[in-house]
Amino acid sequence: MATTTSTRKATTATTSKAQPTTTVQPTGSTTTTATSNVPQGQHPALLHMLATLPGTALAQPTAAWPGYGKAVRLAGGGSVYVNRGNLDVRSTPANVAKWAKALGLAPRGPQGQYLRLPYSATGTAK
Repeated sequence: MATTTSTRKATTATTSKAQPTTTVQPTGSTTTTATSNVPQGQHPALLHMLATLPGTALAQPTAAWPGYGKAVRLAGGGSVYVNRGNLDVRSTPANVAKWAKALGLAPRGPQGQYLRLPYSATGTAK
């Protein structure tokens, strides 16, 4: 039985969801825009969205940018998800349809509530 107990302890330790205490930096050269500790209103991808979609505003432009793949709230409702290759803007179907028509893009989502804006993580529009 001692062997079984040891195996269970080892299994528990290896399947724990605790976050590691050390981080590993990638090797080689990478090109990205440094955006840590940047207010949402100064993040390059969000500035691109604000300039591209008339009438949009951030709900909390001075709040810290939460990171890629996280929602940033828009004033008046909706949100934007900044990914490394695009911005997914969620709003009312009417807003999305208006923006999509003006930009020549297609609405996304089951009710047409998303608009995908191409954008690269290096800070330039595609």
